[in-house]
Amino acid sequence: MTKQYNDGASKAVYNIYTADESWIYVYDLETKQQSTVWMFQDESNPIKMIRDKSALKQMVACFFGINGHMVTVPLENNKMISFEWHSTIYLPELCEEIRKKTDNEESFFNHDIASCHISAETTRLRESRKIELTGQSRYSPDLAPNDFYLFPSVKTKLRGQRFSSRAHFECINEPLMYSKCTLRNISIRMDELL
Repeated sequence: MTKQYNDGASKAVYNIYTADESWIYVYDLETKQQSTVWMFQDESNPIKMIRDKSALKQMVACFFGINGHMVTVPLENNKMISFEWHSTIYLPELCEEIRKKTDNEESFFNHDIASCHISAETTRLRESRKIELTGQSRYSPDLAPNDFYLFPSVKTKLRGQRFSSRAHFECINEPLMYSKCTLRNISIRMDELL
């Protein structure tokens, strides 16, 4: 992989896109670090109510490449990811975004090996659109940058905010737009694991 992308200097690295899905809660508690306040020695500690995460949540799927966020696709009605949704809604929308933003003939996807990503129908669609999967060894979460980079940083920015409905989940696109991917060095890590 390192040879193929010339240690990240090759322009072909711009053809790699990564994706993952995650639940975003309507209300998620602030972290302890986010809720800290300065106190004088003679002041009593502030009282903080303990609350749980809200039950209302939205599954979102995000794709991004070396230049940043590409597309975020929310799943309707609290559905889980399925190969049908992945191949009829998600991939076509992503391919349209890639076509709008680049003129690359061939693309590479780097995501986990969930069953919806490697189903026969999804594979046929990817092949028809000249999309290859980058090799990935099992149980290598650090090769899916959304898991260790994108979602934790976005969820941290959203903690403590309350959304009145699922429609307000669209505001998560703002932090995503400014997130930059760390794909430049991923080929080195892939070589170590493959």
